[in-house]
Amino acid sequence: MRDEFSAHPLLAPFWQKFGVRSSKSDSLTLNDFTYTLRLDDDGGAELEEQEFSYHDSSLVASRIVKGRWSAVKMEPQKVVLRFSGVDGAGAPADRILVLLPDDVFSGTVEWGLKHHS
Repeated sequence: MRDEFSAHPLLAPFWQKFGVRSSKSDSLTLNDFTYTLRLDDDGGAELEEQEFSYHDSSLVASRIVKGRWSAVKMEPQKVVLRFSGVDGAGAPADRILVLLPDDVFSGTVEWGLKHHS
């Protein structure tokens, strides 16, 4: 089953190595987001989301989840992943990441399951 994931064109850049995707997905602030992601065969993962100001490119916020990943939805043009683990401070953290050919964005598990499952 992991072969299906590692061969998927939206996931292959992150398979057992750190890959980066950038997006400008916040229509309210126009802030830029960068996602650094690593997926492992054993279900281990690391996701870092950084938000940069549209006005001066300064770092506005950063979120990190180190733990496990699972696929919520896998289609040829859309992959939805759930990350569960701990954040940079060691507190429990859960995020949903949506990968599209031309965009990528993340949110809470509640939001992700409501809109992308």
